[in-house]
Amino acid sequence: MTWSPTSAQNCSAVATSLEEFRKVASQFEVGGQQLDQTPGSVLQGPDVQRFELRQAMAPKAGAPTVPTDVRKLLGWSEQEARTTGAYPFRR
Repeated sequence: MTWSPTSAQNCSAVATSLEEFRKVASQFEVGGQQLDQTPGSVLQGPDVQRFELRQAMAPKAGAPTVPTDVRKLLGWSEQEARTTGAYPFRR
């Protein structure tokens, strides 16, 4: 991942892990998790831009929950709102 702007000479920084990214931009991905797996083992067809989770993921302890009004606007069930990531698990 390349992050910009930074105070580096070229105004950007490269991070190869979530831990490295947090050193560059500590205010982002506070509750994030890094999965050391291939995209195809986590997502259904990332090669064809289909980014749906293969299975639900347990939320990280202490992770924030989706507010009820936001969940309703998105049309997510309470169970879908517990799935981590930008693309919730759908049965």
